[in-house]
Amino acid sequence: AGSFALVQSSTAFLLLRVLLGVFESGTFPCMWAYLARFYSPEELGASYAYISTSTALAQIIGSPIAAGILLMDGFGGISGWQWLFIIEGITSVCFGIILYHALPSAPKTALFLTPEDREWLQEKQDGYITKHQNHKDGALSTIWRECCRFWTVMKDWRTLYLSVVLFAITQAMYGCVFF
Repeated sequence: AGSFALVQSSTAFLLLRVLLGVFESGTFPCMWAYLARFYSPEELGASYAYISTSTALAQIIGSPIAAGILLMDGFGGISGWQWLFIIEGITSVCFGIILYHALPSAPKTALFLTPEDREWLQEKQDGYITKHQNHKDGALSTIWRECCRFWTVMKDWRTLYLSVVLFAITQAMYGCVFF
């Protein structure tokens, strides 16, 4: 995102936009994978709701901040829109470095938990993984094989329902952002 401050042509803009999309595309799947280290599948739904809510709130809070940054137009000989991308890029890189060093890789390394809580959470997650690995030949694998069939999934009313829910969430979020 910080590289957009250097854009001087529509070709460079389009190339950077595609690259930004490629690099950002792993964000939510990686968040899911990370959260799955600490939460069971039953608990992940609430975690995702918190992430979606915080994403929308960040957009609502960030928009006035971005407007303020745009007022820096001409400061240091740099346009306001360039300042916006420079500050966004620096902030993202710094935050990424902090997260890399601050977030634990598993419950057993989470220093913000007490030793008893770390042990309990790690045992809970290990137990969940073991439980589901033991069901490979049972009903779970049958359901999994059935769900992997594209048309079976597409005909399932739950797929349509969740698609409508995701569409509503996205529209509400973008409605706030563009408002």
